[in-house]
Amino acid sequence: MAGPDNNIPPDNGSEPDLSPQDAAFCTTKQSVWLLAISACGIVFGDIGTSPLYVMKACFSPDYGLELTPLNVLGILSLVFWSLIIVVSIKYILVLLSVDDDGEGGVFALLSLLRTKAHLTNPFTLKLLTIAAILGAALLYGDGVITPAISVISAVEGLEITTHGLHNYIVIIAVTILFLLFISQRFGIDRISFLFGPLMIIWFLSIGILGLRQIIQNPQILIAANPIHAYNFFIYAPITAFILLGVVVLCITGGEALYADLGQFNRASISLAWYLLVWPALILNYFGQGAILLADPTTIKNPFFALAPPTLLYPMISIATIAAIIASQAIITGAFSITKQAIHLDLLPRLKTLQTSHRIPGRIYLPQVNNLMMIISIIIVLAFQSSTALTGAYGIAVTAVMVLTTIIFTVTVTVIWKLPKAILFPVIAIFLFVDLSFFTANLIKFLTGGWLPILIAVIITIIMGTWWQGREVINKIRISKNEKLDHFSKRIAKEQPPRIKGTGVFFTTVPYRIPTSLNKIYQHIPVLHEKIVIISMIPLRQPRVERRHQVEIKIMGSNLWLVNGYFGYMQQPDTWRILTFACRQQIPVDLNTVTVFLYAEFLLPTGHSNLWRWQKTLFIWLYRNAHTLREYINIPTEQVIEIGDQTKI
Repeated sequence: MAGPDNNIPPDNGSEPDLSPQDAAFCTTKQSVWLLAISACGIVFGDIGTSPLYVMKACFSPDYGLELTPLNVLGILSLVFWSLIIVVSIKYILVLLSVDDDGEGGVFALLSLLRTKAHLTNPFTLKLLTIAAILGAALLYGDGVITPAISVISAVEGLEITTHGLHNYIVIIAVTILFLLFISQRFGIDRISFLFGPLMIIWFLSIGILGLRQIIQNPQILIAANPIHAYNFFIYAPITAFILLGVVVLCITGGEALYADLGQFNRASISLAWYLLVWPALILNYFGQGAILLADPTTIKNPFFALAPPTLLYPMISIATIAAIIASQAIITGAFSITKQAIHLDLLPRLKTLQTSHRIPGRIYLPQVNNLMMIISIIIVLAFQSSTALTGAYGIAVTAVMVLTTIIFTVTVTVIWKLPKAILFPVIAIFLFVDLSFFTANLIKFLTGGWLPILIAVIITIIMGTWWQGREVINKIRISKNEKLDHFSKRIAKEQPPRIKGTGVFFTTVPYRIPTSLNKIYQHIPVLHEKIVIISMIPLRQPRVERRHQVEIKIMGSNLWLVNGYFGYMQQPDTWRILTFACRQQIPVDLNTVTVFLYAEFLLPTGHSNLWRWQKTLFIWLYRNAHTLREYINIPTEQVIEIGDQTKI
């Protein structure tokens, strides 16, 4: 086996050995502040633009809520305590302390549970995989709505200044979304450094506008007393419960906050939240409440009513920029989740382009981007306004909130073994709040909530079918191909003819001979003089340090096995791994090797436990997946594909 591989050549982007979180803790306090500035632009984009539509939606005619002090104070109290309990306590204080090598989110929790708890029970592992699939699918479901509602909410400010623009709001929003998604192919590396400062301007602006109104009507601050939320439920319990489905929009973005942990760290996210984002949001919400009580005619758009007439156009511009940045964060997050799912073998390989030479995580997936663009634009055209869109927004993300709390409970119970007397009361509060929001959002199912659920169901079916289909394929390959050590002993005994040159074979089943090699040896019992078998093995952890990424085994008879290890947050660079292996222990010139890949032609006539429609779907996904040759970036002139039929 090879020794420590400290000299592995760098991949594109020179991926660091340390996770972003570890690297951040090794830096100065100044770096933490810089990370906090960046977090304002990426982590808090979604939750930071929620004041554009939350209060407006709560007093929409659809809900019939009268503009009275009791109702305004009740709504504000619910918003205030939702931000404290769900974001400040649950996500910032509690969940950010639970990470998997610096990564957060549902995938990270499940990975942590699998690796640290050493779970081996097949049923338990299957449940965990289903939970991962469901969590990712739900995030996709709400993810396509966020750009639509954020952009159209910002553009709706034009209705206040120019009434004739009402008929053009949808067209303007669609144009902005189209340009946003089209620009993804060019990357955001050159302008992303502006996101943080621009969002700081946004948060300062909305905070100051809210504070200005609070100073004029300071009595609005009594809404911080939870008794007003209690009174709201006592006097109008049904309406209050229904409106929980709208109030929850003030905390959407909490799950994205946790998922973005790997790009920053707990200190920087907490710093940005407590010093800027949370105070700005509270000031703005309370400012909207104050202006609603002072001037009921502002109900049409209380957010933009906070701005003086001379600042209205600048605020619309800033709001549009903030909405674009929030949408960009969601798009980037969708790319990241898709990349993780591919590496965990929950989705087929998709074309992935690196848009930054400096930052490995900056990727572009054309299929995902185009699909999100089409769905987001259709959503804007179908719903026409931000108020209508609130009916579709929230149901999926609240389901993820419940799922996250449950998985978190299992994780800390199994791994940390915290006393139940301490853990269960806290979890009970979190679950009560999460389930309240989730059940309230179920009421919105017929008014638009069906949309993210439908998207989530479709993605769940696709991911579940791919996962099951891959298990079937792997079982077939294991049954057909003998173990590598057995093969090595067999060729040492049989002494088949050897031809000059080197054959490189890829295997997807570790420690089994590649199907391509098996087919060649079955039909033409001749082998290359040198044989290199490479297996890229995904691990259930975010990253693998460079010195642990390569394992070389000498099998005898001029046969070498190269195992490349990578985490679900890393891009597997097969050619780089192979280059290192040849430099260290394998006397092979990669410029002269012949690479053999295996191309399967799947038939739905096998006896697997997949339903017929699952077989059809899996075969379609398999045929349209990015090929292995394209995925590992091998020179075409050195590749030979071996084909065969496989019945599933």
